[in-house]
Amino acid sequence: MTARSTLQSVVSGIGELDEPKPVIDLPSNSNDTDTPYLLLDVRDRDSFNHSHIISAVNYPHTMISRAMNYETQDLLSFKNKPGYIIVVYDDDEVLSQKVVITLVQRGYDNIYLLSGGLKLASRRFKEGFIWNQEIGRAHV
Repeated sequence: MTARSTLQSVVSGIGELDEPKPVIDLPSNSNDTDTPYLLLDVRDRDSFNHSHIISAVNYPHTMISRAMNYETQDLLSFKNKPGYIIVVYDDDEVLSQKVVITLVQRGYDNIYLLSGGLKLASRRFKEGFIWNQEIGRAHV
């Protein structure tokens, strides 16, 4: 699969559920994390601090416009690693779509967009999925 074909998949809305994927055994102890995914919240810091998906990492969308030093240690540790994915989201896919396209153009093959963004996720998963500052715990 080339970067171009991956970009075309993102642009045309083909996601991991649409394409059959081979079963991959996750490498043991090859990453510092227990999860095979990295959730990137690309909203600004204030929005992230107000509410976010539990275990998400804030990566403000403005960082992607940098020519250098746009990659965090988290991004580098997950980049194109077999069995690991990077899931990008914002409120409604406006910002996250641009970030995903740019990262695919910069060589990321294992990056996905959370369909519907945080707004849809908060409606579909009522409790235990989103941390909200106002109530100080996981809830919508």
